Amino acid sequence: MEESLCRRVSEHKQKSTHGFTAKFSVTRLVYYEKNRDVHAAMAGEKQIRGWRLSKKIAGTMRPGAIWAKNGSACAEKMAAHGRSDARGFTYEKRLPMKALIRRLVEAHGPSGREDEVRDIVLDELQGSAAQVEISPLGSVHAIVNKGGATRVMLAAHMDEIGVIVSHVDERGFARFHPIGWVDVNTCLGHRVHFANGATAVIGVENRWDRKKPPGLQELFLDFGVDSARRCPVKVGDTGSFDRPFAEIGDRLVAKSMDDRIGVAILLETLRRLSSTPNEVQFVFTVQEEVGVRGARTSAFGLDPHVGIAVDITDTGDTPRAHKMPVRLGKGPAIKVRDKGMIADPRLVDLMVRRARAAHIPYQLEVMELGGTDAAAIQLTRAGVPSGALSIPCRYAHTPSEMVDLRDVENAVELLLALLRRAIRLD
Repeated sequence: MEESLCRRVSEHKQKSTHGFTAKFSVTRLVYYEKNRDVHAAMAGEKQIRGWRLSKKIAGTMRPGAIWAKNGSACAEKMAAHGRSDARGFTYEKRLPMKALIRRLVEAHGPSGREDEVRDIVLDELQGSAAQVEISPLGSVHAIVNKGGATRVMLAAHMDEIGVIVSHVDERGFARFHPIGWVDVNTCLGHRVHFANGATAVIGVENRWDRKKPPGLQELFLDFGVDSARRCPVKVGDTGSFDRPFAEIGDRLVAKSMDDRIGVAILLETLRRLSSTPNEVQFVFTVQEEVGVRGARTSAFGLDPHVGIAVDITDTGDTPRAHKMPVRLGKGPAIKVRDKGMIADPRLVDLMVRRARAAHIPYQLEVMELGGTDAAAIQLTRAGVPSGALSIPCRYAHTPSEMVDLRDVENAVELLLALLRRAIRLD
């Protein structure tokens, strides 16, 4: 509660006051309330502080609430308001990014069955300035500033690893094949969710009588039924791992950070990209986990000059981890090389220069295994200079993939710093 909005905004912008604005480098005022009576204002502040986040968002629509999206003269002058010098994360009248991440990661979307995730993406794109289309394979294209000098394709895949039912026996137990690379060491006892609402527990043959880890062919799905007739799935049905989103400090944990976190980053970047001299192609791809298929077909159709995948990468910051100088919370990683691609050095250098100029923390990544959509973009037509911006992630391809929210926010900032100016690879 403040007498002078201008003074308070200035204090927060200069970080002369303690609190979340200084901690998270928030420099943009987007919401405030006016009240003529000081006692009513004090009561209102006390009430709001006791609310959960969801109630706070809903409560901001009450009388006296003012969204400063365009800002008062004071807010426009004192706060960043979307200019290229803006640092940190901003809050606007929309689904907050953390809530968007939760919605995305809890959605069902194994490769080839990305419908639920695609619907979320299309919902979030409503009202944007992008020209939106769906490719024949099912990827979503959202194009900003069509006809710009340099066509830049940003790709994040909507699909996740999962399972596909291959056989149902007479007792209702189902066998399955993996969709993408599924680590058998993380399967036993986990739950699998199917699009029709069915849930199964993964079991294993002879659990107590084995001297080595089981193979996938020894695992089965238990739907809690006693006959094939009562089994709720059939051959060909696909399932995804069933784990809720969780927050652990600044860390976010979910079953499909790979690569719904990239999807969230692209959506947030698109929202905040007020202007660009480039034609920016935001592409939400399908079937990355089974062969980067959506990226390959979309890149052929869009014919970009430059390609950048936004995906996760491994880390080297856990006990006795392999040597890799990538850590959670130290910034997004600019890819140099992975198993499927050597990033174009001109693009790597450009991303590093833009990150340094904007004082955005970053890391350099050389990954021994794995790959991204960038490998497919790079080999499209006569070849496309490509690279990747990676989010450090622990426990990839398990039901509990972990990322740091600060890396996510800084990835958005780095993409904005890259896209707000012309991209030329000289």
